Formats: sequence, C-alpha cells, structure tokens
Amino acid sequence: MNKDQFDYIAKFYDFLAAIVFGKAIQEIQLKHLEKVRKNSRILIIGGGSGKILKKIDQLGIASEVVYIEKSPKMTALAKKNSIRTPVKFVSTSYENAKDYGQFDLVITNFFVDLLNEKQFQKFIPFIYSLLTDSGKWIVTDFRIHERFPLRSLHKLIHLSMVSFFRITVNLQNTKLFNYHTLIHESHFFQAESKKYAYMHMMFSSIFKKRKM
Repeated sequence: MNKDQFDYIAKFYDFLAAIVFGKAIQEIQLKHLEKVRKNSRILIIGGGSGKILKKIDQLGIASEVVYIEKSPKMTALAKKNSIRTPVKFVSTSYENAKDYGQFDLVITNFFVDLLNEKQFQKFIPFIYSLLTDSGKWIVTDFRIHERFPLRSLHKLIHLSMVSFFRITVNLQNTKLFNYHTLIHESHFFQAESKKYAYMHMMFSSIFKKRKM
C-alpha cells in the first residue's frame, strides 16, 4: 500500500469522521471563509470529498478554485458537488501546486498533520511562494492541548486515530506539532485569527502573508 493513500477509505471517511467528531470537523473548516474577499483565486490542498466547495460557492468568494487532492477517489467524490464556481480538479501531490500560478487564498484543512516537522517547515515557505502579496492561508487541523486534563484526552483520541490510519491508509506521520508556533517562528506569516472546536482539539487559523 502506498503511504497516506486515502483511496481505500474515501467512501467512508466523512461518515467515520462524523461518528467521532460530529459536525465539529465540518464546521471548523468554515470559520474564516466569510472574511475572504470576493473574487479570490483559491487553492485547496488535500480537500478530501469537497464539502467545503458548497460553502465557498454559497458565499460567492471565489473567481476560481484549484482543488488538489492526491486521492483519485476523493477527487471523484469532490467532483459530485454541484456548484457554479469554476473548479479545476487535480489529482496529484501538493508539490505540483506551483504549476497553477499564484493565489489570493490557500486552504489546507486537516492536511498538515500528514507532514512530519521537517516537511512542514519546508511547506511553510512553499505556501508563501504560492500567494499573492496580499494573500492569506487558512490552516485547520488537530492539536494537543498544553494542559491537563485536555492534554491527556487529546493524546488518547489522537492515538486511536493514528492506530486506525496506520492500518487503513498507511499513515506515515504520527505526531501533532504546534503548527501555529512553527508558522509564527518562520516569519513568513502573521496570524490574524484563531478558532477552536471539539474541546479545543481542533483549531482553524488564518494567516496573512508578510512582506519580506
């Protein structure tokens, strides 16, 4: 089995996520969309089955969406969303995003946890290079709380998730990092807003590109 291959659970992923996290996993991804300016060119990396596309279409914020999802079966599910916004679906690795120009907004929802720390530190300037001068980056993912008892609860939930995904998708990265801190310390982005959900185990942050 190829690493991080979500084809095997594509049809069941949303159902399984809803069983564990209820509506929180979908709702947290939408928290910052109303702040996005109209006619933005948007890149979504690791979009899964594409439920976010309906909200983007409803808000009318995108002139175009480039939707990069490595799993062909996830991409096929995303294409079933009936929307008016122009969407270019690309079933490829995120590294190929550079072939599609620059964007006003990049969205990575529950994607960066697939990267180890070294990969993520390289990912930050990569995203920077994809954005226009006033571009923004929305990062939504899991986190481990700093304090007991949430820290222990989050670790237990995450261990269960890792065990499942190791078997089903050959998950490679098994650690969660303080993504917000790593982005801040890189000096490529400035945080604008952060939201939490599911007992603070999920976060969604919007970052503005810094002028270098």
